Amino acid sequence: MQSGDTSSQWRVPSTDRKAHLLQPPSPDPYLTMKEVLAVVGVSRSTFSKWRSEGRAPEMIRLPNGELRIRLSVLEAWFDSLPDA
Repeated sequence: MQSGDTSSQWRVPSTDRKAHLLQPPSPDPYLTMKEVLAVVGVSRSTFSKWRSEGRAPEMIRLPNGELRIRLSVLEAWFDSLPDA
């Protein structure tokens, strides 16, 4: 493999149990609540209120109780907001 060739750089056999650890980062990552609050620029209580009112983007809850949202979902939510 040449130094500039990245096409096979991340390929590993599918039987490798740690293959997911060698994959490049997702182009559509999940964001943490802390990251979402920093991007949106509101407090946790405001965002929680928006969620309870159905005005916040759809999130998923992990088995440990933490919330996550895909970057694409957050971007789509921003795009759906009315212009000021």
